[in-house]
Amino acid sequence: MNTHFLLGEAARLLKIKPYRIAYAISVELIPDAKLRISNKRVFTFEEIEKMAVHFGVELKKKPAGATS
Repeated sequence: MNTHFLLGEAARLLKIKPYRIAYAISVELIPDAKLRISNKRVFTFEEIEKMAVHFGVELKKKPAGATS
């Protein structure tokens, strides 16, 4: 029951490479994660949904335990 996702996990859900998310954040095309733990970006499912819109990716379903 994962409600927070690291960069790699978010990329896996979106089926894109993690560097595409990191680049979009660095040039401010999408907002950075609101939460950081040990200097790692931690995304909520809502933030991943917003990334999906930016990248034109359709999320198939919510992971178990993710709140929206």
